[in-house]
Amino acid sequence: MIESNLASRLGTGAVAALNYAWRVMLLPQGVFAQSVATAAFPTFADQTARGQRQAMSEALAATWRAIVFVTLPAAAGLLLLRVPVVQVLFERGKFQNSSTEAVALALMFYAPGLVAHSGIEIITRAFYAMHDTRTPVYVGVGAMLANLIF
Repeated sequence: MIESNLASRLGTGAVAALNYAWRVMLLPQGVFAQSVATAAFPTFADQTARGQRQAMSEALAATWRAIVFVTLPAAAGLLLLRVPVVQVLFERGKFQNSSTEAVALALMFYAPGLVAHSGIEIITRAFYAMHDTRTPVYVGVGAMLANLIF
């Protein structure tokens, strides 16, 4: 809401540009991080239920490394290829070159956050597996504040 409020003061199309850029950034996050986090959650929960904290910690670390291994190049790709990606995905009809430039500019700022947003998916699942529902809320609030700052 805050980003949209700030963007609404920038002129026509700014809110839409932010929304499109956010969707593009969330595409690899949803494909990789959410999928892996969903698959890893039963393992985390089982290890926690058995009192295998060390095994759970190792599984979390391995999952984190796998996510970074995939999302770091994806973030770099989005950053470097943001204009062609936006052109392929959206540029047709009333979505003109000026729209592509606006979305690509917003994506330039969102793309580096892909790794962190993906990590949040994994970390929150690990805390849920440990029956800790407060820490993910704090992590989410911290992520939201960091997003606003950056």
